[in-house]
Amino acid sequence: GISGAIPALVHSMLHFPESSSLQRNAIRALTNIAFGNDSNRAQIGRHGGPQAIVAASRHHADNAELLGFAFTAITNLSHNSEENRRLLGRSGAVDCLLGAMGSFLGNAKLQRQACWALLTLAASDEVASEINK
Repeated sequence: GISGAIPALVHSMLHFPESSSLQRNAIRALTNIAFGNDSNRAQIGRHGGPQAIVAASRHHADNAELLGFAFTAITNLSHNSEENRRLLGRSGAVDCLLGAMGSFLGNAKLQRQACWALLTLAASDEVASEINK
């Protein structure tokens, strides 16, 4: 079931960081698994999904398509999950989001996805204070 897919996806992301197609597809899968399901969100958090998504975003910072998927994943993981917001904040998601916004000024879709991710992350006071820096 889904519970076995989550650690397999995160494991593959951590072991093949150079593969943008693997990263993109694993992020998309985690995004879909997290959507509308608090239990799946929590499982993804426990298995290191937030950290793997931020790491992929950093590693592929020049890939707007991958970043867009990552930012949607950050939004889905952050929704209704204080723990995932904390994990993402401590993994450097805010710097990653702001950096991408600066690098892709002309990409309206990516800007919107980054704004949604920041808005959802900001529901955590800890992360909101980091955004405010």
